[in-house]
Amino acid sequence: MKKLLATILFGMLLLSNFSRAAFDSLKKGAELGKWTMDYEAALQLAKDEGLPIFLDFTGSDWCGWCKLMDRKVFAQKKWARFAEDNLVLVVLDFPRNSKLVPEKYKQRNLQLQRQFGVRGYPTYIILDADGKTRLGRLGANRTATPEGFIRDVQAVTAKSKARMNSFGNLLPSDQRSEFRRLSDELKAAARKLEDWVTSEPPETVDNFKKYYVLLDEVQKLKDQIEDIRIRQLVTKLDTEKASEYLSVNSKLRETRAEMEDWLRSGPERNDANQKKLVEYNETIERLEAQVKTF
Repeated sequence: MKKLLATILFGMLLLSNFSRAAFDSLKKGAELGKWTMDYEAALQLAKDEGLPIFLDFTGSDWCGWCKLMDRKVFAQKKWARFAEDNLVLVVLDFPRNSKLVPEKYKQRNLQLQRQFGVRGYPTYIILDADGKTRLGRLGANRTATPEGFIRDVQAVTAKSKARMNSFGNLLPSDQRSEFRRLSDELKAAARKLEDWVTSEPPETVDNFKKYYVLLDEVQKLKDQIEDIRIRQLVTKLDTEKASEYLSVNSKLRETRAEMEDWLRSGPERNDANQKKLVEYNETIERLEAQVKTF
């Protein structure tokens, strides 16, 4: 597969030549990790799994921005791995070729378009597991990357009551209050970031810096919440396993932060830096896979 290097807010990213056709959207039923056109099945799956619902309003065969996001984000392995564990994926397509969408979904898609006030494509609406609570709205970005878009999605889904409650209720009372406080602060920080991004500020150096300040606020709170999750898991592991788990998590966080700092520095687009970016991503993928084994 041919890979390309592109700019991301003065940084870098790897792309793959994929199109919406690569997703092979389910026409009936819903499965974790797969796009589906069956909205009702997706609602039931989200309820059963306690996962947020990601609605992709798109014009798959004509919308340039939609194709860009498909190629840069949704076709990437990192997005696929994230989505499989964290979202129920629904594509609501408005193509020029009417045969791409089953007749039974066409009117329903128009109804959902009106219901959610969608006026342009692509528009991404994220619902809580109840299928009613709107967590947030996202759009396309010509400098999008899987990593960046995942962070944006995580900032929105951090407000999910279903996900917060399922974990928070399992905590000891002393940790539960801390978890709730941090969760409320994260919701506020995520909302602040979302409001600022949706205001479409001019692409200036100052706004680039402000974006990262707001993003860092969200990430700091996410890390604190993740620390609670880590402490909870560690209590269930023996001493050797706990030490190994903490070490892997520490390396993962350090590597992510190191790559983020490097991307912000605006490295030149050359073969050496392309190789370095590949190495960063491979290291992160390896560490993420190790974390999941515990």
